[in-house]
Amino acid sequence: MPLPLRLGNDVVDLSHRRTRPGRDRTRLMDRILTPGERLWVAPEDEAWERRLWCTWAAKECGYKVACKWPGARPIFRHRDFESRLGLQPSEDGFHGVRGQVATPWGQLRISGWVSPSVVHLGGMGGDGHDGSPRMELGVERLPEAEAPALESLRGHFTDREWEGIHRLHSARARILARERLAGYLGLDDPRRIEIVTSAHRPGRTPPRLLLDGAPLAGWDLSISHHGAYVGWALLLP
Repeated sequence: MPLPLRLGNDVVDLSHRRTRPGRDRTRLMDRILTPGERLWVAPEDEAWERRLWCTWAAKECGYKVACKWPGARPIFRHRDFESRLGLQPSEDGFHGVRGQVATPWGQLRISGWVSPSVVHLGGMGGDGHDGSPRMELGVERLPEAEAPALESLRGHFTDREWEGIHRLHSARARILARERLAGYLGLDDPRRIEIVTSAHRPGRTPPRLLLDGAPLAGWDLSISHHGAYVGWALLLP
């Protein structure tokens, strides 16, 4: 059966206490890297940790896509997902990231970027589609001093949306993605769009897109957050 075209994204805040340079990464590398990935991530220069977190983010994208494919029931073991990535050189510290991730169910294409402060990758996988669908990525840093209280954003969401929102960054990512999607659809009121996830497993179930209460066919969305950053990926049919 053809796999429907789906996408996932992942963001890694490189200033977070768990991802800052200088920590011992031996156990992490043993847990997540395949032999081929170890060759790419080998700590031979100051950029090796960026390559490590790009690998992590690519595998997260692969898992999020696989969770949307019919018949896939992923148990996320990082070493079951094999990435092949490359960094595009840049003089300003921002490097483009391109490659693939092979999952036990299918493959996906990876694209995005890494800077000294953040990794943001998106993955698109599936088949049985026509044309050239495009994936758009968006990321925003939320300054802690200016962060609103979660409850102050309640009015932006319907009741069923709000049931699946339990963190400020999750709410903010939805608002950003919805505004962008409304622009593509030519909507004056972004609130006609709903981004719905399970209230019972917040952050563990893929978001569903609704327009005026009905499923929005042909589009797909992935949202993520880590540290001070929120990210989203939008599939444009």
